[in-house]
Amino acid sequence: MNNIGVSTASFFGKVVTEDSLAVLSDLGVGIAEVFLGTSYEYKKSFVDCLVERKGNIEIHSIHALGLQFEPELMSISQRARDDAERVFRSVLRAGRALSAKYYNFHGPAKLKNQRSTLDWGRFADTLNRLCDIAKRHGIRLSYETVHWCHYCTPEFFLPLKTACPNLYTTLDVKQCLQSGFDPIDYLDNMGDRLCTVHLCDIDKDGGTCLPGRGVYDFGKLFRELSKRGLGHVPKLVEVYSKDYKDIGQLVDSVRWLSNQ
Repeated sequence: MNNIGVSTASFFGKVVTEDSLAVLSDLGVGIAEVFLGTSYEYKKSFVDCLVERKGNIEIHSIHALGLQFEPELMSISQRARDDAERVFRSVLRAGRALSAKYYNFHGPAKLKNQRSTLDWGRFADTLNRLCDIAKRHGIRLSYETVHWCHYCTPEFFLPLKTACPNLYTTLDVKQCLQSGFDPIDYLDNMGDRLCTVHLCDIDKDGGTCLPGRGVYDFGKLFRELSKRGLGHVPKLVEVYSKDYKDIGQLVDSVRWLSNQ
């Protein structure tokens, strides 16, 4: 299945995290992202269990439920930042134990219809600090496109690309579409900072669905990635558990993507 993999987030509500990697391994999926959704799952005892069960799967990236602590990483309150950084480090330790290369970062939410009032200098300085913390754990910080967060437009990354030389990017197809942009629109600004692509389709009514069951042209996206020398970047299916009935449908989607 080449560099097409699956995020364990796709199993939320269907398979518990500690069993999800074994399921993927049995299905022949070779690369994955691990989604940790609770503080319980950041603990060493739980992560040790994941390490034992991951088999030969390559853990490309790690993801946390960012709303639990990521907004506070940018807080003007030192106490809030200190608390958030403790959680951030615990997730990074989990990622290091799993040999993950990247941490997917959402950052603070952007309130609906509110104009951005970011202090770009302070924002970039904080991101650089987070990049340094991640690097000390052998992991790279990757800012993900999310329609309800600041990275909801293609141009958002441009000033950060210069100000944060160690910051990478994650392209989330459904989030770009929900922001009103074709994911391809983001590629030129990302350049070689792109490290992960999350795959989820959108149907004609705007609902999410498995890749291959909606209207988005993944073949075109893959061709554009290859044209830019980014064809090697791992592409991970990240869908909601409501988007499929059984694991076989998820595997069929992975196989379909491998043939695009």
